[in-house]
Amino acid sequence: TTSGDANTNATVRVTDTTPLLDAGFTATNVGKAAICMTCHNGRRGLKDDQHFSTTALSQAPHVGPQADVLMGQNLFFAKVGTRGFHAMVPDSCVTCHMNKTNPPSTLANKNADGTYGGTNHTFYASTDICSKCHTSITADAIQGPVMTKMANLKTGIEAALKATMQAQIRAGNAIALGTTKTVKSANDITAVEFIESHGAQGVTVTLAGGTKVADLSLATVKVLRPTGSSIELLAAADPAIAKAGWNYWMVSSDSSKGVHNPAFVNSALDVSLFATAAYTAAVAAPAAGGGNASMGGGLGNGAGAVSCTTKYVYWAEVAGHMPGNGGSQWRTDVIARNLGSNDATLKFYLHQADGSNLQGGGTVVANGQKAFEDIVANAMNVGNNVGALEICSDQPLLVAGRNFNQASNGTFGQNLDGKVADLGYSAGQTVNLIGLRQSDIYRSNISVTNAGTTEAQVSISLFDATGLLIKTYTVTVPAGTVVQDNEPYKNRANTPGIDWGYATVTVLKGTNVLTSASMIDSRTNDPSTITAKQ
Repeated sequence: TTSGDANTNATVRVTDTTPLLDAGFTATNVGKAAICMTCHNGRRGLKDDQHFSTTALSQAPHVGPQADVLMGQNLFFAKVGTRGFHAMVPDSCVTCHMNKTNPPSTLANKNADGTYGGTNHTFYASTDICSKCHTSITADAIQGPVMTKMANLKTGIEAALKATMQAQIRAGNAIALGTTKTVKSANDITAVEFIESHGAQGVTVTLAGGTKVADLSLATVKVLRPTGSSIELLAAADPAIAKAGWNYWMVSSDSSKGVHNPAFVNSALDVSLFATAAYTAAVAAPAAGGGNASMGGGLGNGAGAVSCTTKYVYWAEVAGHMPGNGGSQWRTDVIARNLGSNDATLKFYLHQADGSNLQGGGTVVANGQKAFEDIVANAMNVGNNVGALEICSDQPLLVAGRNFNQASNGTFGQNLDGKVADLGYSAGQTVNLIGLRQSDIYRSNISVTNAGTTEAQVSISLFDATGLLIKTYTVTVPAGTVVQDNEPYKNRANTPGIDWGYATVTVLKGTNVLTSASMIDSRTNDPSTITAKQ
């Protein structure tokens, strides 16, 4: 049958159900759209939170992944496997993209009824088609918000990649931009543009002076460490960045600007934006281990675990339910945001100074959040205890919290960051704790947490505001524990009158070491968090 025949009923070779697609799934009950989907899919296997691999971090979908989006497949941070409504329309793609039309008379024979039988072979789906099914929903209403989110996500990914590069350099590493340039100064990286590079997520990097290193696959952008092998930049960042990048190119290459499956696309973009912003905020405030701090996601390979056996592991430097100086009563809340599409099962280990641990657990619903208030007393059902908190999860999380003094007239608290495991400091690295005070009115404490599996040792130097060295001493921290060094100016250096000072912490031995400090108003027992800076 040809386009000009009265009965345009030609069949195609693949109908109704596709073979197993290169995108890792089979599309069923899609009528004539099956032949479209055999080519128009992402062709990278299954890519979702249950099928995330650190061996292909920089992959981007093959162009034209419309089948994936229509069938609700292969986006991270979203519930997969539920097809969109446009995949339920009879013949799906064909109905909108090949609607019957009258071709020019010179190209087809006139039918008996005076019309010209034909099909739209431009494959362009006019937005006017929407009105055939929808009375109040327009393409513009869907596409406008999606494109705003896409623009914001691109900006967010660029900020995350730039922050990661700069943080790695500040941690003593270098950044190799392919074979073109090795960057050793954080200030040399002035801009990062997120691009697609030959089937991969990529970047164009602008250096100081305006020079551009263009069209780099992120697989070729490496972190060069003084010792040990180099790693991909994305491996030094939270996996949320690689996932967000994949989502960006999936939605971009789909080209419908969300129309094919609005709920699915918006869900993935919303969490991508959230996770990317949280990560960048953590890295941009250089408070983290080795310069690649993260508040969420997780390496997803069990790295950094002392007691956990789950894929995702996090650490809170110190958590407790204990009395303190000046009549203070210290408590810890931990908040977990589940980035996964399945409920998260959590287990907590409170590692104590004697090497023992207390255990507790809980659940967080898919894409939801739960606050574990006074976690030591409630989740672990124990009395006065303090220690380093290891958090185990079978789903990726964002973790944050609060250490606070429970007073009769309310609470006074400080933030408690949850750190992705295995991103702490290692031997040879030095960080600063600035803004310490010690007097009759203020007191400062330093904590050192060993989130590693072997004993760690650090050297702490105390300075006054002029940079005068007052005291240097060493602290040994057993594996999986925290040492709280209370009021070191008074107790270590016999110098109780420091209006403002600072400390440096150098790791002498061990890996995955975390450190921070607090400055407390002794009149109210209100603490402020002092994060490590490089």
